[in-house]
Amino acid sequence: NDDIDKLKNLIKKYKLESVVNLHGRKTKDELIPFFEKCNVGISYVPITPWFDYQPPTKTFEYVLSGMICIGTAIFENKNYINETNGILIEDNPKAFAEALETIWGMKNYYNSEQIRATLSGYTWKEIVNAKLLPILL
Repeated sequence: NDDIDKLKNLIKKYKLESVVNLHGRKTKDELIPFFEKCNVGISYVPITPWFDYQPPTKTFEYVLSGMICIGTAIFENKNYINETNGILIEDNPKAFAEALETIWGMKNYYNSEQIRATLSGYTWKEIVNAKLLPILL
């Protein structure tokens, strides 16, 4: 709750009420309308040795929803984010701002179906069919 209060205070301090909506914690089902409305997902993970080899689930959620993914350039994101589905960045504000500018300039290039297709083998259905069922059968 303290973090939410801090965020609310920052939004107010910088007069961002008209452009920033703090929705708080959402369940998976509550996120569906947001995913349908948005077109860019931010898969931020600090670039550190302990996060480098852990693929962020957000990367898969955003790309499989057809969103352009801005992801920090950890080792695992480099395996999944490419020019068709997003942009890899360093973990700093300047890199994030540049990524937003690049996406804006290329907004007519991105295609939600093509974005989804880049990771289509990573849906739960595909993982179960390709990995789990062969072990069980």
